[in-house]
Amino acid sequence: MLMESVLHLSNNEKRYNPIVKALDRTFENVSDLLNREEICPLSELDIPSYAALTNMCRIMTQRKIFQSVLSDNSSTEQNKTKKLRPLNQRDIILDFWKYCIQKLTLTNKSFIDHLFVVDPGYFSVGSDNALSNLWYNDYRETINALDPIISYVPSNFPQILADIRRPFIFLEFAEENLVKMVIKTSPNPKEFALSLLPPLYRLKPYNSMIQESSLITLLYKYNVAIEGTSFKSLLHQHIRSLVNSVINEESDDAQAFVNGILMFSKNIMTYSKKIAISLAKVTGDIFVECVLMNKDILDMSLYYVSPSSYDDYTEIGTSENAGYWIITQAFLSYEKRNRLNEYDDIISSLIKKHLNESFKTNHDMLCLLKKADSLSRVAKCPYILYKKIIATEIKEVLGGTLKFEEAYVKQIELFIRKSSNCDITRRGSPERLVAGSTRFFSTPSFLTLYMRSLFRRIILQGPGIIISLTNERYPESRLLDHFREEFGRSTEFEKISDLVENLRVNDELFKRYRLESEKDEIVFEPLVFERQKVPHLFLENTGETVELPKGLSARWESFVNFYKEENKHGSLQKLSPAYNLQHCEVDTPYTLPNGESLTLELTLFQTCVLSLFNEISNLTFKELQNQLKLSVATLQLVLKSFIDIGILYLEDEQYNLRETFSPPLKRVRNGKLRVPLPRLREDLASRTNSSSSTVYTSHTEGLSSQWKQELLKACIVRTLKQASDGLRYDALFDDIKKQISGFSIGEFKDALYDVVNDKFISVVNDVYNY
Repeated sequence: MLMESVLHLSNNEKRYNPIVKALDRTFENVSDLLNREEICPLSELDIPSYAALTNMCRIMTQRKIFQSVLSDNSSTEQNKTKKLRPLNQRDIILDFWKYCIQKLTLTNKSFIDHLFVVDPGYFSVGSDNALSNLWYNDYRETINALDPIISYVPSNFPQILADIRRPFIFLEFAEENLVKMVIKTSPNPKEFALSLLPPLYRLKPYNSMIQESSLITLLYKYNVAIEGTSFKSLLHQHIRSLVNSVINEESDDAQAFVNGILMFSKNIMTYSKKIAISLAKVTGDIFVECVLMNKDILDMSLYYVSPSSYDDYTEIGTSENAGYWIITQAFLSYEKRNRLNEYDDIISSLIKKHLNESFKTNHDMLCLLKKADSLSRVAKCPYILYKKIIATEIKEVLGGTLKFEEAYVKQIELFIRKSSNCDITRRGSPERLVAGSTRFFSTPSFLTLYMRSLFRRIILQGPGIIISLTNERYPESRLLDHFREEFGRSTEFEKISDLVENLRVNDELFKRYRLESEKDEIVFEPLVFERQKVPHLFLENTGETVELPKGLSARWESFVNFYKEENKHGSLQKLSPAYNLQHCEVDTPYTLPNGESLTLELTLFQTCVLSLFNEISNLTFKELQNQLKLSVATLQLVLKSFIDIGILYLEDEQYNLRETFSPPLKRVRNGKLRVPLPRLREDLASRTNSSSSTVYTSHTEGLSSQWKQELLKACIVRTLKQASDGLRYDALFDDIKKQISGFSIGEFKDALYDVVNDKFISVVNDVYNY
């Protein structure tokens, strides 16, 4: 295509015509070469050398041009004369530069028109040609022939072209001119430009076709204006809309959703890096804002990394886990922006939500501990932060520190009962979760409750329990080792160690005593403790006495004599029987369905009462009390326990032994049936008449006196009067404990129940108010 020269010369510049024609011919030859189906070497074309082209440009910019002007010597127009004045050299250079730009633009337009002739949809929406670099490589190689012409003015007269990008690079200048022409040629510039983004398959790795010379890369590089808006702004907005469209998709599958987001982020970051590093930074900021700082996304990620049930427990805390990756990156993003307080609030609320959902469904403490364990392993970098948050939220879910400690100790008892020989180091096992959950306690105060539990089991099981506490094959022994590692120097654990050591001494004492008394019909398993080392709770009501049957009385005297002989300090020590803590296993004539005899697990008081029915089948309350010397309240408890289980029944103010007794088989374990004592509410019980109505509860921590209950109730009411915003259970318990000492948790709960039931105080959302 022959392009007409746009550089017009005056009549006195005809001598420059050959130079202009040579320059026009150079542009035409380059254009013809670009428009051929097959590009031939430049050497085959009639293109002047670099030096020749440079010399032509020098002549055209340094030429002298004169223009005629009227002189100002005469006041009349007719008398003015024409004079020649040289044109400003700057205007001559700018005129030549304008010529070069027009010629380059015509060359680029001719090339684009040629591409559309070859393929009308070459640069249409959705076309892959714009991503290919084949056409562009040919263009760069050919258009470079114009470098001597286009680069002359910017290189030699930089002060005249102040708005030109420095340093001036011809190929970049030609590229920018070309992509602007492409956008102008497109019927839908904005839609076309954004369609250059390859499809981002969420669940497939992205193999980018984008090259350094791809059209979308050039558009971003030169920030071409499209419909009045820069391409960078358009692309940034488009990427934000893509990210939002992905995160707003509805999905019930947390794993698929989080994996999809992670794959999408990798694809779009790969795409952005291919275009420009600066775009990758902007895309990263958009991803942080829309994804990593999105509470809903963090929520879904927590669902992914922390399964809701023990059976779904999987390995977490690895970079391959998408949820783990998102949570970790979110932490780092907030930390980098000095917004960790905001992150703490978000994570705290989400963790509380997950813990609540895990626990409120079935109130399974093991499930709650497993959820807390998995949540604590979500991110390794902020592990201490997570541990503190989770510890705080667990206490909130359970109603306070004290309730958490109680629930945790009950879980220990449960796992000890169910797991006689398990490995607590096995990942995912209930034993490991129970042992590992100690990290959620900032202090070892829960060991005080554990010691009470341990002491109660020692009383029930006797010296033989020592093997389960010292042999590593047993779970409780391994659990104690874990406590020793975590809290070995604490006062609470030292008391447990003293208790275990005392038990070991008792076991040796029992073995020696058993050798001397192996022929006796009554097997006597003694436990001797120093009074100051017994948990305070178990020292209550130790003053209760009973008239022992002759056989038991003789065995007691026999053991006291043995102990004083065996212990070098025995003669200086006084042994006092704690009747309320003693337990017995009593053989009965009742037969189980498997043919075995039923054994009853009873307290000493229950044993003494039941032994009286060996000689007579019915007794009155007064007869029992006269023979045993038991208090009214204790005797009422014992008789009530036998009536509840069905061994005795009350008729005409006489207690009768039931000849045919069918034990509740669900409560029989290894041929043994434990008969628990109900708890007597003494403030409502009659102390004088065996037939009076009596109110019981299922509490098993012992009796409390009337004055202590009244004192506790008064203290609770007084404390809440002073607390204008109310108090939660654990805070109220701590305040009462500072004011009164020597009461049990059960006594406190009973007093609290009374003042709520009597409407002295109210409770709303676990907060007690006056």
